[in-house]
Amino acid sequence: MKPDGYCARIGGSAAPRGIAPPGPEEGGVTVQTMIGNAAVMTGRRCGTLHLPTDAGLVLGTLFDRSGKRVGRVSPETVASWIATSGKALIERYWGAYLAILSTPQGTLLVRDPSGLFPCYYRHSAGGILAASDLAWFDATGVQARGICWPEIHAQLQYSSLRTRRTAIADVYELLPGETLQVQAEGIVVEQLWTPYAFATGHAPPLTFEEAADRLRRVADLTIGAWARLFARPLVEISGGLDSSIVAAIAARVAPGIEAVTWRGGDADLDESGYARILAGHLGIPLHRVALDSAMVDLHRSAAGYLPRPSGRSFAQANDRQGLQLARQLGSDAFLVGAGGDTILWYFNTAAPALDRLRIEGVAGFLRTVGDLAQMCGVPWSQSLLVALRKRLQRRPLPWPANTGFLSADAQPPAAEGEHPWWPPPPDTLPGTRAYVRALIQLSDHHEYHERATHAPVIPALVSQPIVEACLAMPSWLSCTGGANRAVARAAYANALPEAIVARRSKGGFDGFVHDLLERNRTTAREMLLDGTLAREGWLDREAILAVLQDPAPIAPHASLRLLRLVAVEAWLNSVRR
Repeated sequence: MKPDGYCARIGGSAAPRGIAPPGPEEGGVTVQTMIGNAAVMTGRRCGTLHLPTDAGLVLGTLFDRSGKRVGRVSPETVASWIATSGKALIERYWGAYLAILSTPQGTLLVRDPSGLFPCYYRHSAGGILAASDLAWFDATGVQARGICWPEIHAQLQYSSLRTRRTAIADVYELLPGETLQVQAEGIVVEQLWTPYAFATGHAPPLTFEEAADRLRRVADLTIGAWARLFARPLVEISGGLDSSIVAAIAARVAPGIEAVTWRGGDADLDESGYARILAGHLGIPLHRVALDSAMVDLHRSAAGYLPRPSGRSFAQANDRQGLQLARQLGSDAFLVGAGGDTILWYFNTAAPALDRLRIEGVAGFLRTVGDLAQMCGVPWSQSLLVALRKRLQRRPLPWPANTGFLSADAQPPAAEGEHPWWPPPPDTLPGTRAYVRALIQLSDHHEYHERATHAPVIPALVSQPIVEACLAMPSWLSCTGGANRAVARAAYANALPEAIVARRSKGGFDGFVHDLLERNRTTAREMLLDGTLAREGWLDREAILAVLQDPAPIAPHASLRLLRLVAVEAWLNSVRR
């Protein structure tokens, strides 16, 4: 069980009996009897803020809008949270948290909009069981392991379409910014926070300078607040813009900070030169680690304790090697720049030009067409043609689907679950639509960290105040002057080395992923041809066999697809034991 996890039995006749105590191997877990007919058990590293007048708990980490961690709140403040059904909490505070409040209508759960603190639930004896993951569900004495095959179908087709439905039957996710009210007659789930409320179009657009100034102030406050919690954080840097911003802010407030940069396969871009420049500029120690494919076990699911097969097999390498390094250094947190591409508006589409056309007219549209052409390295005429084609598109494209290597029976579109942010409201700007879809996909990457057993993993750029500030930026500002994430570059131009600010190349681990599959062809073939997915009729066994038996190198897109199928197979084997 994760040390920062929890489970809660809320409502129903079973609640007063509390929760079964963990076994001796789960030391450090504390049981707390909560308000009324609810009981909560938390791990030793799960922060717990007890509210006055027995009004409930806030699990996780809570900050006020000044960046101060909240250690106590007044009865009047809690009363405002309850009176507004959680709205005052979400509007005036942020962090990674789940609030459990006692209200006149029943117990209320409020999940923070960032999605950094998990919450899954299932019905039980007239109430609900809520938990951070499947292992913590087990602590209630009720195992949840039945497979929801419609969700497996969706997982096989759609890229990170995360909805309330999970791949475990009768287990649901309380999504970011939602509330769940446990009442005598049942439960009510409502959306309390929506990204569309902050998007461009609700007020006069910010100028480039205003957007850069706002982003700098909000990011300094937010990332600084996270970094101040730790004495020896380990920040993961690539020498790219996103992780460099996190490192620069954290280095100001955490004197014990150290950095690590990852080296992928031989075919991947070696980013250590940029990382050295950044570390030298900030004056922090840098550790260079080459990813080792031997650290990856394809039979093992990185998401085996979660109700979805969201884990990526290749991520086991930097997860395990990061854990080893942190133990050697005595690191007490992992600060990562994950999600920066989404949050800071790195999109190579025509959407910014179409947004500007709708808000500012033809002149602004043509200027942004030029910016996009320069950013993407294509002729202006080609950029214009792409934008016009997208403008003439009659209806928004559906969620992208991948049916590669699926059987004929599995290729018809899968039934999607529900997400309160999707589809967007009518007349949503194309850029906002793209941003929100990326936010939903991003929420599929916050979990499955083995190194979280040692210390918290914090993707600080995903914090609520930064997301809100970036949503308020006009999308076309992000490509000003032909640079991606142009506002963020301008915001931190004076805090980062020129080589980092001017950098346009982007690294990745595609070569490592390709080599991983090439070295594990036999394992992948056995798992996919003789596994659960094949027996259930989901896979095109002949197509898979043809690729894996062919001595020619596997195409990159096929490598990624096959490893995704392997990850789903590993998850099925894990949860059905």
